[in-house]
Amino acid sequence: MKRILSFISISCFLLIRLAVAQDTEYKLNPRTGKFDMVRTAEWASQFGGDPAFDGDRQITRTGVPNVTPGGQTVTEFLENFFYPKRNPTATITTTPTTREYMSVGGDLQVTLNYTVGRPATCPTITSVVVNGVTQSVPVIAEDGTYSGSQQSMLQRNVDKTFTINVAAGAGNTATASVSVVWRWMRYWGAFTSALPPTDPSFTVTNAQILALSNSEFATARQKIFSINPAGNYVAYTYPATWGLPTGIYVNGFAFNDYTVKTISFTNASGGVTNYYFVILNQKYYSSIDLEVR
Repeated sequence: MKRILSFISISCFLLIRLAVAQDTEYKLNPRTGKFDMVRTAEWASQFGGDPAFDGDRQITRTGVPNVTPGGQTVTEFLENFFYPKRNPTATITTTPTTREYMSVGGDLQVTLNYTVGRPATCPTITSVVVNGVTQSVPVIAEDGTYSGSQQSMLQRNVDKTFTINVAAGAGNTATASVSVVWRWMRYWGAFTSALPPTDPSFTVTNAQILALSNSEFATARQKIFSINPAGNYVAYTYPATWGLPTGIYVNGFAFNDYTVKTISFTNASGGVTNYYFVILNQKYYSSIDLEVR
């Protein structure tokens, strides 16, 4: 009799619970012999159970950085960690990026070419700023790009870095830059002269330096090169601010039969500075290796 009454009491309790909380089910656990509470699918969808998640996608996060993904549900966490919104892309170019020091004068106009990209899963691009100027960019679809250009000013003989900043929704950004630098050139080659370099009347002109067969932008005097002067002198010249040679080597051997003259040189762009003109005192009729330290 007591067992019957106990069963009736439990049954009434369960009926009351099922009537009050219809989002809950009770199922008999055959292992324990007890009833386990189970939330319904409707409850899960309303209160964060996230019954479904699309994992058949390529993960967009690279590596496993130390990040706080955030999210209030399992789905949000998985989306934020494995499929974060991608950043936009940005490039910026101009030519030339290395310029020869030139005469004083007004600023120069340069063209900045840029490209903005919106990879898949990247939010809508909201802002493109090139060298501090906001650009008018059309809507870019996912996996799309947009290229444009902007005219900017460059101060003569002053290094300058131009930057592009791109912003998209959800705080995603991209930055790129290009630098324009100013350099002096160094020159070398066979040098023709009726007077030997040791003669007090020996002189060097701008035209003779510019006529040397080799030249390049550089920032230091140290140089190794091979040359066949074909019966002429061998000359090498560079800005005096780079310092006097600490040693000259011909075919690997220390050599001191050379002359160094200081000249005021005007380059092809009108830039003026003092140069050291290094010339071997003897003519050479075959190829030699010259090292300037």
